[in-house]
Amino acid sequence: MFKDCDKPQRHSPLCQHGVAVALVAFALLAALSISPTARALEWFKSIEHEAPPAAEHKASAPPQVMPPPEPPPADGVTIRRVEPAKFPSAQPSDEAPSSLLGERREPVRTQPLDAPPPSAFHRRIADTPPPQPVGDYREGEDYHLLDNPQPSSIRQIEVVEFFWYGCPHCALFEPHLRRWAARQQSDVRFHEVPAVWRSEMEAHARAYYTAKALGRLDDIHGALFNALALQQQPLHSQSTLGDFFAKAGVAREEFDRAWTSFSVSRSPAKAKQSMRAHGIGATPTMVIAGTYQVRAERDMEKMLQVVEYLIARERYERYVKGTELRDRARQSAEEDARRRATP
Repeated sequence: MFKDCDKPQRHSPLCQHGVAVALVAFALLAALSISPTARALEWFKSIEHEAPPAAEHKASAPPQVMPPPEPPPADGVTIRRVEPAKFPSAQPSDEAPSSLLGERREPVRTQPLDAPPPSAFHRRIADTPPPQPVGDYREGEDYHLLDNPQPSSIRQIEVVEFFWYGCPHCALFEPHLRRWAARQQSDVRFHEVPAVWRSEMEAHARAYYTAKALGRLDDIHGALFNALALQQQPLHSQSTLGDFFAKAGVAREEFDRAWTSFSVSRSPAKAKQSMRAHGIGATPTMVIAGTYQVRAERDMEKMLQVVEYLIARERYERYVKGTELRDRARQSAEEDARRRATP
């Protein structure tokens, strides 16, 4: 088309229109390709001569206040500093916990420097053997072994007395037993179980548990022995026993509530079950560690001496058994250490 336009002899309207279209196209291309670059150059030149923005004025931090000197720690106590938690905001808010606004001291219990380690301390106590039982008491005469020993659920040496409020021997034995129980060591746990093999004995057993539930056993226990065993008063029902408790200062409503409570109602059946398990056939009878049985004797002090002998025997046997278990554990640990050290 442009080749034909170079000929002067041919000037058609189509040729003139093509030239105009070409000029407009070249102008648009120049504007599109050159204008953005020129504008960018002008913008860069303008920002070179501009002053940098003024730095914001920062408030000077307040001077730090040194905390007061800490008091020296007591023996066996170490003071550990706990740093406060940091929050994004510089100003603490009123809702923040007080422990986050400052330092908090937390005592840490430690052993004093001059004290031995706990393991050595307890080992020294465990290695002290108790005295061996002393006494010439024979099995089958002074005491009896239960056919079915009853394992105890506590770590103490359990001593149980089976009694009946209507038994004269139990009433006479009671003061001796109280004095004996008061001087026992902490590893001995003594308690009583009322004997039940007749209907009136069940009512007396329920009276024992009622007094125990009311917290009045200390002052009613001896009074019941005196009334039933020595004076032989006819106290065999809830009504008559309620009158007896009322004379001791217990309101009838409190007595009836305790007498009919669920725990007191079930207690005589548990006592009867315990009697069968320990083979009780007479009162008073004492059972030591669920294994030994000491039956009623005319010489009540001798009966308690046999009980003391059996307690010492049980204590010593437990120590020997514990020592054997510790020796076995120590030998096993040494063998494991040698086995691990052998390549």
